[in-house]
Amino acid sequence: ALHQMQEMVRERSRDWPTDPLARSSSMGDIGELKLSHDVVLRLSLDQGPVTLPLLLREGTYNYYNGEQWMAMDAELLDVPEDTNFPHAWDLLDQTGPALAPESRITVYLTFTRRSGLLALPLGTTRIEGLPVGSLQRSTMGQVKAESTPGLAAYQAWFDSMAPWDAPPVRADIFIPEDDRAAVAQAALEAGLGDMAYTGAVAEADPALAQLQANVIRAYFAREFTYSLARDSRPESGQTSVLAHFLTHSRAGYCEHFATASVMLLRHVGIPARYVTGYAAHEYDPGRDLVLVRGNHGHAWVLYWDGERWRELDPTPPVWVASESAEAPLWQSLADFRSRAVFFFAKLRWLEQGKTIKTVLTWLLPPLILFLAFRLITRGKFRFTRRSKARQGDAPLPGADSPLFRVEEVLARRIGPRPQCRPLSGWILEHGGASLTRAAELHNRHRFDPQGLPPSDRKELHRLVDQWLARDQRSSRSAPGN
Repeated sequence: ALHQMQEMVRERSRDWPTDPLARSSSMGDIGELKLSHDVVLRLSLDQGPVTLPLLLREGTYNYYNGEQWMAMDAELLDVPEDTNFPHAWDLLDQTGPALAPESRITVYLTFTRRSGLLALPLGTTRIEGLPVGSLQRSTMGQVKAESTPGLAAYQAWFDSMAPWDAPPVRADIFIPEDDRAAVAQAALEAGLGDMAYTGAVAEADPALAQLQANVIRAYFAREFTYSLARDSRPESGQTSVLAHFLTHSRAGYCEHFATASVMLLRHVGIPARYVTGYAAHEYDPGRDLVLVRGNHGHAWVLYWDGERWRELDPTPPVWVASESAEAPLWQSLADFRSRAVFFFAKLRWLEQGKTIKTVLTWLLPPLILFLAFRLITRGKFRFTRRSKARQGDAPLPGADSPLFRVEEVLARRIGPRPQCRPLSGWILEHGGASLTRAAELHNRHRFDPQGLPPSDRKELHRLVDQWLARDQRSSRSAPGN
């Protein structure tokens, strides 16, 4: 039965859309996002019991093929706008008893495109103050907006104890065959028992499910280390990413801990899903806002306790202090610039009735001084946080990837890549689908603890050289050249 399920998933995945905005998440996506300390959104804790860190979900996935998570059996539904309340959206059908969640936050989110996923707490039932053309929700938990403004300030009403995600499906209990031995060994070591994986859902027992989730969290906190670096790959070169993490390196970041936890839960018969988004924890008392940065990108787990989906964050809590300590020296200047950009965005999109001239009277002089300082010291501060943090140490894993040559070519043509955009996604958007395989190999070279074997490195160099050659021929044949 397990073999039949694996073949079914492989067959169905061939026709799935490859849009990472809603349907897939590759290992390494969050690792690239964590290289940025830029503020990506802001929160206001408005009402009700809201504690930090607050997990803000963007995507949920249930099928793992060894390198990539995908959303299987996720149905996309239109969300109707409230006819009595402009820009308000009810994510649940109001056919049953009305829900009255007590918690509310305001999310200030900048949209870089005309559509995007919303960052929302688990159990969000209603969104207010969101002026978009349309809204869709997935039965796996994603919420996508179309025809978005440049900046939105929407209110999310939620009750994390009452999520509306669809019940488990077969993919929620599946473990890849290559990982089953390593997962079984880890389950025994964690204290989950010596049992074989059957692919069957265990009898519903919410208390037992919560106990096993706590055992897994304690196991990783006790026996594993949080790290964005990778160690040397195994000599055999045959171990999967997950098996290498569980049995060899025992060090990784949130993607590794979340993926491993999903598989351990499934091993004992508990359906589980992989979740991506942000962990909001940085409170700014001067402005009474919670700042969410790129390096706050996070992965965690949803598990089914027999009655509802519950959240589990298995990554050791030390990750917050570890990444905060690596903030660049000029972070305060970058935050000042971010606040200024946010201020003007609010004037344009949220507070158009204010007199801009009055605001410019006090804001323009410091902006001019800041821009002058940036121009004068531009060369001095061009190095990145990664090079600063690793001066005198070993080179950054994957720093020799030839895909950076493609980035240089595209940057000369369309401008530099935004710091908050992962390289692979930016390359595919502007360099074309022919670089899909190269982007996949680049992500493995950067974030896979095993690295790339020589044959794959040669393939990566070959694919990049071919693209550069085609691009050069295209440039020469263009009119005016």
